[in-house]
Amino acid sequence: MSRYVYLDESEFDSEQKKGYGALACEEPISDTVIDRAITELRGDLDRRDPRCKKLDYRTLERHWFHAADDSKNGHSHICTEISQSVSGVFFADFFDTGKLAQKDQRPEYAYHLSSQLSTARALTTDCPVISSLKKEMGSPSQTSKDGTSN
Repeated sequence: MSRYVYLDESEFDSEQKKGYGALACEEPISDTVIDRAITELRGDLDRRDPRCKKLDYRTLERHWFHAADDSKNGHSHICTEISQSVSGVFFADFFDTGKLAQKDQRPEYAYHLSSQLSTARALTTDCPVISSLKKEMGSPSQTSKDGTSN
């Protein structure tokens, strides 16, 4: 058995709270999940909304999701598909940058700390871990816990 870990940064409460979430799964998220979300987005009438149109078009053209570059429509469809089709354990760590020490209020510091905490908790396992690191847009490189890559 292996563990697949998916990480993403986020912010909320007027962008003052910053952090990371990690989804740890025993199976990789299949292309079928992405394909279904793309199909649902393509048929979504809300994507004609001028506030979403450009972002939705870009998501449909590249055929993958990236939260910072997706509209609320894109978020909705990929989140729905993941919640319906993926089993795993979710970990999240956030910091209120307004409450950090003055020198540490930089957003990068909150992201750095929260990514380490979420990753450490998601990787706490006896099974092999598969990590996928994006080396360029749309072209992931996979590296296993022992450091080998493909």
